[in-house]
Amino acid sequence: MSVERNAANVSEIKFQGVILGAAFGDALGWPQEGRAQNSSSSKKAALSFYDWVKRSGGRFQPHEEVIPAGTYSDDTQLIIAGARARLNYVAWWQYLARVELPLWTIYERGGGGASLRAARLWLKGSPPWEAGSSDRDRYYQAGGNGVAMRVAPHVLLGVRDERFDSVAQAVIADGVITHGHPEALVGALAYAFALWYAVRINRTLDYGELLSALLKHQAQWATWPDIDAMWPAWIDKAQEHGFETRWGDAVSNMIERLRVGADSLEAGALSLDGETMQRLGCFDKAILGAGTVAAAAAIYLASRHAAGPMEGVLTAAFAKGSDTDTIASMTGALCGATSGTDWIGAILQEVQDTRYLNQLAQELAANRSKKTDGFEMINAKILAKIIAELSNGKKNVPLPRGFPTSARPANLVRSKSRGLRSQSWQLETPDAPTIVIKKLSKAPQSSEDNVNLPQLQFGSPPQHQEVNAVLAGICLVSIDLDRSVEFYNLILGLPVLSRTQSQVRLDHHLVLRRSERNEPAGSGTIVFIRHRDLDGCVKRLAASGIEASDSGKGDKRKITCVDPDGRTVELIEAVLGSK
Repeated sequence: MSVERNAANVSEIKFQGVILGAAFGDALGWPQEGRAQNSSSSKKAALSFYDWVKRSGGRFQPHEEVIPAGTYSDDTQLIIAGARARLNYVAWWQYLARVELPLWTIYERGGGGASLRAARLWLKGSPPWEAGSSDRDRYYQAGGNGVAMRVAPHVLLGVRDERFDSVAQAVIADGVITHGHPEALVGALAYAFALWYAVRINRTLDYGELLSALLKHQAQWATWPDIDAMWPAWIDKAQEHGFETRWGDAVSNMIERLRVGADSLEAGALSLDGETMQRLGCFDKAILGAGTVAAAAAIYLASRHAAGPMEGVLTAAFAKGSDTDTIASMTGALCGATSGTDWIGAILQEVQDTRYLNQLAQELAANRSKKTDGFEMINAKILAKIIAELSNGKKNVPLPRGFPTSARPANLVRSKSRGLRSQSWQLETPDAPTIVIKKLSKAPQSSEDNVNLPQLQFGSPPQHQEVNAVLAGICLVSIDLDRSVEFYNLILGLPVLSRTQSQVRLDHHLVLRRSERNEPAGSGTIVFIRHRDLDGCVKRLAASGIEASDSGKGDKRKITCVDPDGRTVELIEAVLGSK
């Protein structure tokens, strides 16, 4: 049974709304992820992006990742991966499993455990359902929202079909690549149906219509689609793990959660989003990451706030204690399906890769890409070669179709252990999404990085105290911003990360700001920079007519010069990582 008959002329604006709405919600919610429900550290709901630091690596590889404002996470990364596969390859499910996911392991941002485990198995050439018993068991227990969050490309490429069947088949063929539990797959199907329904409706949705449609058309999303043509005998192997019984339980759970949302909407003004999300399981640590929970929460919030989409996304993004980025992303996509992008406003331009995402939405709407049959599978040897080329300073790295290839070093990963060395590179080209690749390796026994750096002495040992502030960076005032940028960027080599008319950010810790007065403000300031190529730097200084003196002592060199505003700059020879 078809749902709407007037879906053939779906507006491109809706495609843009889904993709950009998902990325917007993701970027807004990701900084809030992992904050306890009873914590006072969460920010109040606010329509703004900010730089933040993500702690990663656990006990054995502790490090921090610097996340620039507006950055999206794995949710959007995997939407992009699925779209690339669908648009460019005939056997897109094989390409997604054997190229996109293995490659994703070196640039993922906040990837979920189940998706990462599966991706690493595919990197070894092993489907998770054919892995060793331990990995196989974990695969069939994977019921998280990692499938639901990435269904958008399949939905958009199937919105002009009269039935949901083709979308359901694609969603499951994609989903089983990483997740084997029905809680993940049923949640993905229910959410995909809601998104498919919303995109196809060429009118304003009625209050609560999405929830009603899900309950009314249960047969369309709750039925297992045949994927034997893509993954032969997958269902037979899954049945050995009680799949059929679990499927029925997951469908029942999904229906129950949809009814919770519908009951809340019937209560009208008396219902509260927080209480409803509590009843849906969004704050229950045992199930908050389940696919059915995220799907129900996103459908509920999009239904309740159909007239004011931004409020729905803000509610999801700042619901501390829940899976904020995923629910906000899924809510944002639903809101975009019904309302396009106008509801987001100018802040949309602050989301990472907005121009590329808009282009991707247009490609999905047109669906005219020439699809390819063959491809080279990604394995550990290929990944090691990519990392080696980056480490050796190569600026153009050959990556598969649709990936950025222009690379530069980026100070976006910081080791928190003396025994761990961190490196990172940012890759970007105009027609591809930006990615950051990091490398963590064992540090040499004696590190030279801190030689000759000034040492601060404290009169008493530091006391343990609650950390309420971290150093975000240093701002230097410049009377000639262009000259200062030339000095720090072109001559000294610090990368420019962002630029406006009045200020330039370099290397995440230094901001140059245009002076409002015509007098230098650099007197008494010393800027310390570790540098691994002092000879090259001295040559560039000399070529620019800037004097530099060798003020080092002992085996290590230290070059002193003066920047355009009269500040002393000390360049200290140090090892920043292998070239």
